[in-house]
Amino acid sequence: MIRSELSPRERVMRTCSFREPDRVPIDFGGDQTGINVKAYKRLIEYLGIQEDIQVMHDMGQVAEVSESVLQRFHVDTRYLFPDRIIQPKIKEVEREGTVYEESRDEWGVVRRKPKHYGHWFDIAHHPLHEATCEDLLHYPWPDPCSPERFQSIKEKTLNLHKNTDYAIATPVSGSLFETGWYLCGMERFLSDMSINPAFVERLLDSILDFWLRYYQVYLREVGEFIHFVNLGDDLGTQAGPLFSSDFYRLFLKPRQRELFRYIHNHTDARIWFHSCGSVEIFLSDLIDIGVDIINPVQTTARNMEAKYLKKEYGQKIVFWGGGCDTQHVLPFGDPREVDEDVKNRMQIFGPGGGYVFTQIHDIPVEAPPRNVVAMFDAARKYGVYPM
Repeated sequence: MIRSELSPRERVMRTCSFREPDRVPIDFGGDQTGINVKAYKRLIEYLGIQEDIQVMHDMGQVAEVSESVLQRFHVDTRYLFPDRIIQPKIKEVEREGTVYEESRDEWGVVRRKPKHYGHWFDIAHHPLHEATCEDLLHYPWPDPCSPERFQSIKEKTLNLHKNTDYAIATPVSGSLFETGWYLCGMERFLSDMSINPAFVERLLDSILDFWLRYYQVYLREVGEFIHFVNLGDDLGTQAGPLFSSDFYRLFLKPRQRELFRYIHNHTDARIWFHSCGSVEIFLSDLIDIGVDIINPVQTTARNMEAKYLKKEYGQKIVFWGGGCDTQHVLPFGDPREVDEDVKNRMQIFGPGGGYVFTQIHDIPVEAPPRNVVAMFDAARKYGVYPM
């Protein structure tokens, strides 16, 4: 047994200050660091745990991980999820002989999933696909200050802050680019960066206004009690970034800077930023505008090799993720291969602090429970300092 005088909260905060704690902290259970609901069902059966399974993130079909599972894997974090009242309602529809589950979120974006064989929801309708700049002025934007968003958030936060010693993180929100292309479509958004920049600018300004007003209320309620404000915008693919650094600096960076500055000015919490894919090209810019932590550290993407990232950025930004390959090893390897993968990654990312262990993004539906258990057991085994 590993003996330690550090609490989970102390452990996480120490590594986020680029100091080595007693062991590498472990994270699990967030909306971007969680597990597919079908994989979770197999996992709790394997562990002999009986519980009602809740879907924490309907669109991604991510399970709400129970306290007993979090404790089994020695997880040092806890997530502050909002009330489910703001989740979009799901209904069944039939199209061309196939039954789908369908939802329309508060932005007007429609998503569908085949009821009997789908693993997550895909976007089926972009409400601003044909919109003009004039249309944006009259669009029914959601209310970021709606009381139902925050009706129990302070009570939940105070309970975690006072009655536990875990590091407290928010779910991922604050998306500018992703919200934009959800609304108008990826093809249109990317092409309009070149041919219709005025539309992109106005759309992003409207989205930024929403998030600034949202965080005005959110941080007023709980800003002094949380440790991480989690934001996200997928900027890359497996093969490379979605757009050039010039486009990023023109459209996204100044607006992210304004949002991140507001958050830093109203809480001592660190900014945790999620972006899948090849994003090395953006890391210096993200650090420049106040990002403290990067997730999921997709080391299988281009220019995201673990040793290079640690060497170039290991004392500039905290790596939160990258702990196990969820594309190949975790779903399709065996426990021995999982153990070796975790060991190698821990030896790269762990030294000097600045590292929180979790797998690359959510655990996929294909991952067998024996591999999930092997992953977290390996994190405990190989994450002990000194390394």
